[in-house]
Amino acid sequence: MRKEAEQKAIAVLRGHPCFAAAGEEELARLVRHESTVLREMEKGQIVFPPHGMKRVFGLLLSGGCLVKRGGRIVREAPGGSVFALESLFGAGGEPAEIYVAQSACKALFFSKTAVEELMRADFAVTQGMLGFLTERIEALNTLAAAAGSGSAEAGTAAFLRARQKKGSDEIALPLDFGKLARQIGVSRDALSRAFDRLTAVGAIGLRDGKIVIKDAEKLDQFIIENEE
Repeated sequence: MRKEAEQKAIAVLRGHPCFAAAGEEELARLVRHESTVLREMEKGQIVFPPHGMKRVFGLLLSGGCLVKRGGRIVREAPGGSVFALESLFGAGGEPAEIYVAQSACKALFFSKTAVEELMRADFAVTQGMLGFLTERIEALNTLAAAAGSGSAEAGTAAFLRARQKKGSDEIALPLDFGKLARQIGVSRDALSRAFDRLTAVGAIGLRDGKIVIKDAEKLDQFIIENEE
């Protein structure tokens, strides 16, 4: 792997909460590990799960992917994305999400063995991984509630809460109601009405092209009321 690509991979990993506390030498060993694989895919090819590889997570060095769940596009993964970390420690079987190349792309794949070696060498990485997996479980539980929701407002509220990063009130989602509606699983008109209502009650707003959660408790109330 070229030095430039290696440095880019290390920088991306350091920007992820699982690896933020790791030293550069430890991350360099992960990138250079004998099991780490660099692959190039053309548009339309499946990036994840990678053919012939198990128990790996990926890093998009370039290009982008469409992420599909149940045959439906749920979001996009741009270059510089770290993905499928939770698959390292799951129960196995078919992954819930499929990554398809949106354009020609390059991806690095890191094995569970390499990650476990890093975790043993640096306890801060273990702590970061545990925190990340805990948040992912909570987010997936919230999304499961949204999927079974009979209310567009409740489904939208659950979707936004699942994507709210800790310590931030902003959510960088595309302001394309058609795309958001497909991701949430409601019609475009229902999503528009849900946003109008959530905005009217002061639960959400807009700032510099981003959705802002102004009152998380009000959002949660929509979810709770739908479950009752």
